[in-house]
Amino acid sequence: MTKEWVDCILAFVCGSKCHIFPSALDWLAGMPRRYPDYALQFADWNMVSTAGAFLFGASQILFLFIVLKTVMGGKKATPQVWEGARGLEWSVESPAPYHTFSTPPKVN
Repeated sequence: MTKEWVDCILAFVCGSKCHIFPSALDWLAGMPRRYPDYALQFADWNMVSTAGAFLFGASQILFLFIVLKTVMGGKKATPQVWEGARGLEWSVESPAPYHTFSTPPKVN
């Protein structure tokens, strides 16, 4: 996992938690939902929730950027995709032909 993915996941988790938890605390304290004007006592938690929502949105944009960067400029996979795999299933090309082995292979 690269540092970009770690940053994206960290921003996603922190942003979603900072958005949802203050809203839940405000709800438990009696703040009604979908009001155009909030009471002053809820302003601080509402600001934390708004900042968390922006961080969450930024993590989604970062995720989209990482995916597009990987799709457009990523390295092509080699035929030996699993470096340590030495079994029979990795000795044929991909995709495997319909009749993989004309004679049964010998397994040691």
